[in-house]
Amino acid sequence: MSKRNNLFLGLLAGASFAFGYWLNSDRGRTFRQDAADTVNDAYQRGQESAMDAVEKTSEMVNEVIDSGVDMMKKAKDITRKTEKKAKEVADS
Repeated sequence: MSKRNNLFLGLLAGASFAFGYWLNSDRGRTFRQDAADTVNDAYQRGQESAMDAVEKTSEMVNEVIDSGVDMMKKAKDITRKTEKKAKEVADS
């Protein structure tokens, strides 16, 4: 390896050690706890948003189904009336 690569690896190892040391300090523990709380809060908000989206989608699907059922009933009623009129015309 070249001197430049060795220097880079040495600096990286030193920075990693320093960061690990800092994470185990009181401030680092506080930072880790705050980060964990932030991630958990974001997860909860995401979960709630997903559940809201599922609920709204379910409501919309049910409305579409109900609308389709109503249209089917109207179509059957129109068909019956048309058949009745056609029979009346044919019989006269």
